[in-house]
Amino acid sequence: MSRPHPTARTAITASFIREAVADPCRDDTRSKATDVAKTTPLEFIQQVRTETAKVVWPTWRETAMTGVMVVIMTTILAIFFLGVDSFFNAVVKLLLSLAQ
Repeated sequence: MSRPHPTARTAITASFIREAVADPCRDDTRSKATDVAKTTPLEFIQQVRTETAKVVWPTWRETAMTGVMVVIMTTILAIFFLGVDSFFNAVVKLLLSLAQ
């Protein structure tokens, strides 16, 4: 049986154990999520305006075309599911009529 390569082993050092079992009262044990910078409502609104200015908004024509496509696809799917539902309704009625 071959021995593992020496660099494949991991050594557990005393400092690693100290870090793993950190004192809960110390400030540096807090998660990074709680260290987020606080912004004022005015700064937040300014940031929102800056980011909104970067957005490439669709034209009215693109918006209208998308709306028309949604209506067309919804109609096609409604007709498809009406057909599937009618088919299963007929099959269930046939099976129920055979049971009587």
